[in-house]
Amino acid sequence: MLAKGGHLALTLMSSLLLLWKEAAGIEVPQDSKIQQDLKQPPTIIKQSVKDYIVDPRDNTIIIECEAKGNPVPTFSWRRNGRFITIGKDPRVTMRKRSGTLEIGFRNGGRPEDYEGEYQCFATNDFGVALSNKILLRVSSKNTFIF
Repeated sequence: MLAKGGHLALTLMSSLLLLWKEAAGIEVPQDSKIQQDLKQPPTIIKQSVKDYIVDPRDNTIIIECEAKGNPVPTFSWRRNGRFITIGKDPRVTMRKRSGTLEIGFRNGGRPEDYEGEYQCFATNDFGVALSNKILLRVSSKNTFIF
């Protein structure tokens, strides 16, 4: 025969197991129509490393930022705390359906002019997701890469 405390503990344990079993059975339907209609805030799924050192001889610097969400997020960037106007500088473009920045130097320009701290913002009607702050530096003779 169980003592009063043992009976209470057994009842509580049984209730918790039943609740856990019920909760474990909750699934998000795999129906593509339901998935398409499921609204979600943005989530960053790919980004460049926090300390990003680039080779000055490269023709292009790529700073990655990809996010998922529903509706599909729009992207913006800050450099050194100030929003970047994409299109203002002909060397800076953003990939379609992505927030990835491409900075090109095929027609001149210096990668050193683009050093700084970058941060990506993915936004939709349900929120904003931020990438890590990415410190972009150009490699020099005094930069040691391990």
